[in-house]
Amino acid sequence: MERGARFETLANGTLRVSAELDPRQIDIESLVQAFDRRTSVAGKVSGHTTLTAEAGGTEELGALIRSLHTRTTFSVQPATLTRLDVAKAVTTAGISRGGRTPLDELTGTLDTQGTDNGVVLQYTNLKARSGVLTASGHLKMFNRKLDGEIAVDLVDGVVGVPLKIGGTMSDPELSLTGAALTGAAIGSAVLPGVGTAIGARVGQQVEKLFGGDKKPPAKPAPPRKTP
Repeated sequence: MERGARFETLANGTLRVSAELDPRQIDIESLVQAFDRRTSVAGKVSGHTTLTAEAGGTEELGALIRSLHTRTTFSVQPATLTRLDVAKAVTTAGISRGGRTPLDELTGTLDTQGTDNGVVLQYTNLKARSGVLTASGHLKMFNRKLDGEIAVDLVDGVVGVPLKIGGTMSDPELSLTGAALTGAAIGSAVLPGVGTAIGARVGQQVEKLFGGDKKPPAKPAPPRKTP
């Protein structure tokens, strides 16, 4: 998995550490569980990581660790969001917690940066695909708090259902963004003036794509009138 690591002393006496890694088919859940943690994404990840850190020659190891920066381009195929139900968030137009969302693929870029108060994780260029559905967005994680947005797009003409990501790593939540909530329904938020029919179409299609297309039980026939 490791491509190479370098330790350099720069002209000003600064120690610089750099490395490159190429993870291949690493099981995310098994890796995280080894550190007694739970993950919000399940699947096997592949990608490319670069790592750099710098500190003055007289500084302690802690300063080197705090300066650590990594960038990883990654792909998880297939993937599962283990604590979020995207379909529920769209169809209910309210706050959604818990649930699962299966995906054909999840890709993006992860930047981590050490600070005096912890590590900041920035996910950018996030793209998810499930059937004819795609989603894109960004996410920031700091001190276990989540802050981000995604837009869920449907190929058949309904585009850009905006969702806000919030909560914490242990209790994430999805909800319509403030801009979307200015509409009376999802339909009027996505395509103003069209009305609630579009919203119903969005909910129906998204739920179907995520496996929620079970047909309701047939209604019993009304009793026949006796002459």
